[in-house]
Parts: sequence; structure tokens; C-alpha cells
Amino acid sequence: MFSDIKGYSAMMGVDERRTVRAVLEHREIVRECLVTHEGTEHETIGDAFVVLFDSVVNAVRCGAEIQAKLKVRNDALPKEEQVWLRIGIHLGDIIVQGDGIYGDGVNVAARVQDKADPGGISITEQVFLQIDGKIDLPMELVGKVALKNIRNPPSLYRVKIDGAKPQPKHRGWVA
Repeated sequence: MFSDIKGYSAMMGVDERRTVRAVLEHREIVRECLVTHEGTEHETIGDAFVVLFDSVVNAVRCGAEIQAKLKVRNDALPKEEQVWLRIGIHLGDIIVQGDGIYGDGVNVAARVQDKADPGGISITEQVFLQIDGKIDLPMELVGKVALKNIRNPPSLYRVKIDGAKPQPKHRGWVA
């Protein structure tokens, strides 16, 4: 699972202190959910998380809980203090070597996160096939989308999260 705050750099440019406070609150929410859903925080860079799970069902449930908790937080704050997270989840092999993780599975997950709506979750077809019938959240087939430097991009699905802000169709859609 990859997560990233939409507009983080712009937020830092406007008000660093407020943005740092918001990012720290966001981190608390994410870390609380990781414990509940047995996720392992592999890396955190600024506003972004890289998280590993033994169960893709747990990964999607965790992402949904994170988004629900951030929505409650956002609803109580003025627009300039809100944090809109994009989450991408992929199921694939990775290579763990020392403190690093490598491989196409990591690269696909990172690119899928870029395609998520703010407040939403994008998943690959591999994830969908594993969670179908196991998670009580509506999902919408997006289809094949070009993913930067990914030779054979999988079909993507959008997990329908209440409060996600739909974006216009992404550039790079593949028919």
C-alpha cells in the first residue's frame, strides 16, 4: 500500500507549520490503523507511507479505515487544514533486501496510488480478485490505465469511499 497527501508541496509552500501539524495528525491516524489491520510500516517519506501486509483484505480494510478517519477529521476543519490522502494497493511479488523493497510489485503499487481520487483508494485487478466478496465496499472498474514506466499495466478499480473527491478522467487511459 502506498499513500500520499494530495497537494502536500503546495500546502508546505503556503504554511509550513500548519502543514507539518496536519501531516503529524495524519501519521497518527495511519499508524493507529496499521496496528488494527496488521500492516507493517516499511517507509515514511514526508507525507508518504509505504506499507506491507500479509493479507490484501487487511490492506484494503486498512485503507478504507484511514480514509474514513481522515474524512471525520477533515469535516471538522476549514479547507486549508484538510488532508486528502490518495491510497494505492497492489498485490505482487517484491524483493526484500536489507532495509529496501524492490521489484515490479512495488513500482506498480506506487503508480496506482497516483491514480486514486483524493480521499479514495485505487486497487489493481489482482487485489480485486482476492477481495471480491470479502469486503463490503462497492468497487468500480476503471479499466486499463497507462502507468508511468509499467510495461503491462493491470486494470484498475476504484474502491467507492464516501467522501472521496472524484477527479476528471486521468490522462493516459487505455482503451
